[in-house]
Amino acid sequence: MTVWAQAVPTLAMLVVVTWAPGLVILLAAGARSRLARLACAPALTFAVYGVGAIVFEKLGVWWRVPTVATYVLGLAALIAAGRRGVLAARGRWLTWRTCLAVPLDRAGYPEQGSKGGAPGEPTGSIPALAGPRWLPTLAVVVTWLVMISPILPGTGPSVPIQSADSIYHYNQAWLIEHTGNASSLNGNAGMYGLDGRYAFYPLVWHEITTLASFGWDQVVISTNTMLLLVPLVYLIGLVYLVRVILPEIRGAAWTALGASALIPIYPMRLLMDTAVWPYTLALAACPAIAARTIALWRRGLWLWRAHRRRRAVVALAAVAPA
Repeated sequence: MTVWAQAVPTLAMLVVVTWAPGLVILLAAGARSRLARLACAPALTFAVYGVGAIVFEKLGVWWRVPTVATYVLGLAALIAAGRRGVLAARGRWLTWRTCLAVPLDRAGYPEQGSKGGAPGEPTGSIPALAGPRWLPTLAVVVTWLVMISPILPGTGPSVPIQSADSIYHYNQAWLIEHTGNASSLNGNAGMYGLDGRYAFYPLVWHEITTLASFGWDQVVISTNTMLLLVPLVYLIGLVYLVRVILPEIRGAAWTALGASALIPIYPMRLLMDTAVWPYTLALAACPAIAARTIALWRRGLWLWRAHRRRRAVVALAAVAPA
């Protein structure tokens, strides 16, 4: 079990690669809820990577940390500039202090419908998250440690996992390291034989692991360590989902976390026995996506009834990508 200590730097890099792009873009877009940002960042990162890798391949750009970082920062800057322009047209100028602040009306009060507490986005102290402020973090970490406990004694970060599709995923990450092509449309060319054939395959999992590899000889370590990250994405999203749909039930988040630790089919059996890793990663993002969809739908309908039609359309349109 102690051999996993050498994977801590890789795990830290995977956390950065998985959360940072989504967080940067959400901050640029003005997302105010901390839990919503933290829960939804991985799903947004997956979307940004999936689309970006296809564009990179078309432009002949290699999938590497510097190029991906430039792409993400450029996208965030574009979103921030667009938001700044729209608000400037309304007479509101963004600064570093006000970029995440609730806008005020002419009387100096929080603008109606702009607070995080609008329908669909409960904020502040709610029964579902009852307890001290540090309790959500502790609860998620403890549940995560319980979930990954079957992995730690049975294998190591540098030992290939002997399950159905694991070898394919190691080889796919290795191929991306050698070709720089992480496109889901043709990034697996040559994986089906010697004639260079390719087929569509979602490569977000491999895009993430290669960004944390820094060399083809690190793909096994980064891939194995990625198994530890999947439950964390899932658990944070689960807390956000409970907060959105069951805010009035006291301690609902802690009950949901405890129940998830008692169900081995997901994610641990899918990760260890079947090795359907990209599928498992997609499922991990589902609680956050569902929560955000519900929140935006509620908010859009509320704004529509309040005769704020343009904002309602924007909120409802944001449901479509989810």
